[in-house]
Amino acid sequence: QSTIPSLLNRGWLRMYENEMLRECGVVPVLNQVHDSLVGHMPEKMMDKLAPIVLDCLEIPLTINGRQTVIPASIEVGPNWKDLTRLKVER
Repeated sequence: QSTIPSLLNRGWLRMYENEMLRECGVVPVLNQVHDSLVGHMPEKMMDKLAPIVLDCLEIPLTINGRQTVIPASIEVGPNWKDLTRLKVER
């Protein structure tokens, strides 16, 4: 049960350490909810920053000698009820 929150915390740290994200200063994490991070960024920056956020969050994980990556996604919307998955070009 702790694998995903641990990976999220590592991804959160990678986001914080990412020079591009830090320079833009627009992706603060507001909350961690077990299997998700909640944050915000200006709509005009999403195409540029979303791929960087996903790269920070998709951390290779070795299980029984086999490496895998748990995929991440980004959902956007004005509130939690009205979220839609963002299609991210990488």
